[in-house]
Amino acid sequence: MADAIREPEDWVSIDPGLQGTGLMFWTGKYPAGRDQHWEEIDLYTIRPPKKMEDWIERAVYIAETAEEMFESYEPTHVVIEQPFISLHGRKTLAAAATDSVVKLSVVAGMLIYAAKRAQEPRNDKFFHVTSILPAKWKGQLPDKAMKKRIEEWSKKCKVTLPGRISEHARDALGLGLSYLNLL
Repeated sequence: MADAIREPEDWVSIDPGLQGTGLMFWTGKYPAGRDQHWEEIDLYTIRPPKKMEDWIERAVYIAETAEEMFESYEPTHVVIEQPFISLHGRKTLAAAATDSVVKLSVVAGMLIYAAKRAQEPRNDKFFHVTSILPAKWKGQLPDKAMKKRIEEWSKKCKVTLPGRISEHARDALGLGLSYLNLL
């Protein structure tokens, strides 16, 4: 997968969600603005205020907040977890019954559009989107196992992870590491 990246390129890996969206910013093969030792990473979670009950209002808030970040980091490539429906498991069947996948697809589309829009003033740059199904990057790994793999990677690469990482931010980091074949 990683050979699809053009060097040098600023890119972002995204775990979209209405309750929270995780973003990890990268430069080429390394986290944004950092050397090969990755002492610090550019990892974020966008959470809409709890008072926002309407899902589309939450989606707009996430996209607008992310667009401000995209303007700062200038990613030319978006690697995003692709929304999907699985026919296995109560959680995904319940999500299908509540249109969660449709809503998540809207959020993902808005994030891609926000990244492209933030890059438009510099439209001489290449812009690319890669969507990856969760099964392709993390398979059937439970959250605890993914957390352990990321911790092992951080020790090996001397990365200082934030004290608390939301599940969304951790998935954005894991998605990016998987994309680079580092996980």
